[in-house]
Amino acid sequence: MPTFTIVYSGPTLTLADACSRMLLSCAALRSPKTTRVKPVLEMIFREFGLPECIRTDNGTPFASRGAGGLSRLSAWWVRLGIRHERIERGHPEQNGRHERMHRTLKQADSSTARIIASNTATALRQLRKEFNEERPHEAIGNDTPAALYRASARQYPRRLSPLEYPPSCEIRKVTAGGRVRWKAPSSALTTHSSETSLASFKPTVCTTSCSPMSVSDSSMTSDPNLA
Repeated sequence: MPTFTIVYSGPTLTLADACSRMLLSCAALRSPKTTRVKPVLEMIFREFGLPECIRTDNGTPFASRGAGGLSRLSAWWVRLGIRHERIERGHPEQNGRHERMHRTLKQADSSTARIIASNTATALRQLRKEFNEERPHEAIGNDTPAALYRASARQYPRRLSPLEYPPSCEIRKVTAGGRVRWKAPSSALTTHSSETSLASFKPTVCTTSCSPMSVSDSSMTSDPNLA
C-alpha cells in the first residue's frame, strides 16, 4: 500500500508517492485552507485510490493545536482509514525526499521556474508530465516515476459509512466551537473553534523508506470520528 507525502509551500500544494516519487498533484492555491485543499485531495483519491498513510508537517491544514493535533482534514483521513504521519516539529528532513523535490523544481532551469511562478493549471500539468514521464531520476536508477508507480487498490468511497459505537460507549456531540458537555459544564477540547475532534495521537517519526512507519494507537483516548 502506498504512502503519500504532501507539502504546501505557498502558493503551491504538491502531493507525491513516497516510493516512486510520482508527483500526483501540483496545484496553485491561494491559501492552505481545508476548503481549498480537500477538493484537490478528493480528485487525487478518485484517480489514484487511497493510500495507507499520508505524511505531512505540522502546519495548516494538516494539523492543529487541538486535541491530538487533529484538524478537520486529518480527521477526514481517519474516517477514510488513512493513517496520518506527522513529522517532528523543526525536522523537515523527516520528509526530506519531498522537500528536496520542491527545491529541485524551484532551482531548475529557467523554463521550469517560470512555470512555477505562473501557477496556472495548464503550466503545472505540463510540469507534472515532465517530472513524471520525461525526466530520469538518479535516485531510482535513472528511471522515471511513472515507470515505477503502482496505483493503490483501495478505491475512494462514494460516501462514508455511518459511525457505529458499541453499547458501552457514551456518545456526546462536539459543538462547532470545540466544546463537549460531560456531566458538568461544557469543557473545551481544542484551542481552535473550527476543530471538533476528540482524539489524541502521538506524532509519528517518519523515515524516507518506501514502507510507511507504523502508528501507535496506544495514545488514543477516544474516537476521532465524533468530529
